[in-house]
Amino acid sequence: MTTSGRARPPVLVTGANGHLGHVLCKTLLEAGYRVRGSVRNLGDAEGCRDLASLGVELCQLELENPEGWAEAVAGCEVVHAVAAPNLLHAKDPERTIVRPMVLGTQHLVAAAAAAGVRRIVATSTCATIGLRAPIERPLDERDRAPEANLPYLRGKQLAEHSLFKACAATGLELVTLHPTAMIGPGFIRPTPSLALFVSANAGFLPPLPELRFHLVDVRDVAIAHLEAMRRPPARGRYILAGELLDRLRLLELLTELAPHCRTFRFAFPEHALPTLCGVDRLVSAVTRRPRQLTLDAVRDLRGLDQRVDPTRAVRELGLRFRAARASIADTLTWLRR
Repeated sequence: MTTSGRARPPVLVTGANGHLGHVLCKTLLEAGYRVRGSVRNLGDAEGCRDLASLGVELCQLELENPEGWAEAVAGCEVVHAVAAPNLLHAKDPERTIVRPMVLGTQHLVAAAAAAGVRRIVATSTCATIGLRAPIERPLDERDRAPEANLPYLRGKQLAEHSLFKACAATGLELVTLHPTAMIGPGFIRPTPSLALFVSANAGFLPPLPELRFHLVDVRDVAIAHLEAMRRPPARGRYILAGELLDRLRLLELLTELAPHCRTFRFAFPEHALPTLCGVDRLVSAVTRRPRQLTLDAVRDLRGLDQRVDPTRAVRELGLRFRAARASIADTLTWLRR
């Protein structure tokens, strides 16, 4: 790190050992910033080793615990709020997924306001914008999704609402970033967004229902965090979305980039998705692997047509999104390490 970087105040990244958090720390360090990163457990050697070797100042924070937040934000002008329990399912989802997101937001804003932090740049999700675009136009930052069934999405909705309300009350500047399905290299452990590509890399992709959605590269999301931090006029919500894919285009790319993978050209019928949830529950119980499909997911994602307009992020943050082919190729290469 340069001397000028060391002279700067620290920048806090919460959830530094997650997929985005890890890539964001590297992006900030390469831009010359002094980075402080929070993790849930400093004893997680796999998650902390690389961050420490890069020069990230590590600290321990739990979203639901008020302790440690004042020390974590001390001296910071900007906080990147990235941490969230990225889980599809839990035995007690309100306690394990939803409540930590909301409490973490409250603890962060209270500590940041008391410490004189100027700006919070938070990662939300494009699912809080919407999952089904109207026929006549794509979704944009003015749209708000109805209350979600999936605990992760509902937690993101509640946390975003709490964040805007608290920042307005305390005078903190706020930018929220709303990525679509995020892929790309740099993860320590695969996230739910990467499940399709993990399956493709393993050689078998189950039949997919009809869908349309955008992919976005984690490296572009990290750049969006950087630009949202250092561009004073940036405020409010920004959609982060790369190429729009439908089912057949996704299969075409996976057939090209993972030729060993068996894929199915026919669309899986939506009315049969609830039956698959039961199969997934049984497989999860026997193999103890995490759930990959739940009824809540079916309720929220059935008929997925997430056409969105990222023009505001392109215009105001200067972003250029990577092509889906390049992001998928780099994701698969990372999985094969």
